Amino acid sequence: MTTTIITGFISIINKNIKIVNDNKITKQQFTQWLLGFIDGEGCFSVSISKNRLCFRFSIGLHIDDIQVLRTIQEFINNVGHIYISNNRSVCTYNISYIYSLYNVLIPIVFNNLLTTKNLDANKFFILLTHAYNNTTVLSNPQTRV
Repeated sequence: MTTTIITGFISIINKNIKIVNDNKITKQQFTQWLLGFIDGEGCFSVSISKNRLCFRFSIGLHIDDIQVLRTIQEFINNVGHIYISNNRSVCTYNISYIYSLYNVLIPIVFNNLLTTKNLDANKFFILLTHAYNNTTVLSNPQTRV
């Protein structure tokens, strides 16, 4: 039963990707799908490394679903990177550059998630905005803060 459900879900995702690639859905429709996907699979994290705050947005999936991450990355102005685990079973889409998080991700996600993840995302964005507005190293848009 579980295999049937998973196979059906993957089939739906693959059809959605084909529809997006064939431009049969609007940007607004894809944005709504993406917000739901982020609600379920997205992760917002802040850590400290070498006395600096590090911000990261990520979505991790099974390697079979890497095309989903590529489609999301393409939609989000090709920012971020897709990494494949050493054992090649997991792929992760990460955005960690403060400029990309602030200028690309926030406008899509801020106050638009429907689950309690919205609270986590908003805390993440408040810290990110503070760091973005108070850093002196943003002359390079690839700078990590």
